[in-house]
Amino acid sequence: MTTNVGTMSTGFTLWPTRSTYLDKHDAIIYNRARFYGRDIKGVLSNAPCVDSSYKWAGGGLLSTVDDLVLYGNSMLCSLQTPDNSASPGFLKPSTVEAIWTPAPETSSLWGSSGKYGYGMGWVLSAQETPCRGCREAGPFVASHTGGSMGGTSALTVLPSPCELSIRKCRWNDPPHGVVVAVIGNMTSVAYGRIADEIALQFAQFAK
Repeated sequence: MTTNVGTMSTGFTLWPTRSTYLDKHDAIIYNRARFYGRDIKGVLSNAPCVDSSYKWAGGGLLSTVDDLVLYGNSMLCSLQTPDNSASPGFLKPSTVEAIWTPAPETSSLWGSSGKYGYGMGWVLSAQETPCRGCREAGPFVASHTGGSMGGTSALTVLPSPCELSIRKCRWNDPPHGVVVAVIGNMTSVAYGRIADEIALQFAQFAK
């Protein structure tokens, strides 16, 4: 566990994040929000205490919308910066492409229209139209939602569109695209669609 936590802490220092922490209940974390939920009658109550350390490999972090947007921009920079660049991204473009490639037979799990697939931790919009003459498919969108007792979050990353697919895109001076983060201190609040809709609105002005 020490090695894993050390590796994650290194990632926090590489990104310009200021308010992202491992969720340790006993630690004094300035500006930590109180967490709430609702009972079956809709009455507001304090959320129960949970130990999030079991999922630190994929979640259980405390953060802010500012830091989540910085993380989303890091994903965009990694995707859009060539391997031979003097200032490479945090990840290789091929790594982000692999993360954002839908796994086989996942489309039906994420919507009856078949427009969505699931990559490595990210819900992904389809990049092809379903048939000739059909309504044009929307732009490529990668999104991830999170939830815990008393907290809900959504992060949407929408790279600037170009050519036919994300693998053929070339950008200068990244990041190019839109990143939207939504968080709340309430259990089981659906923010994913809201984040996607906001991103699509701002995408009209992104370059």
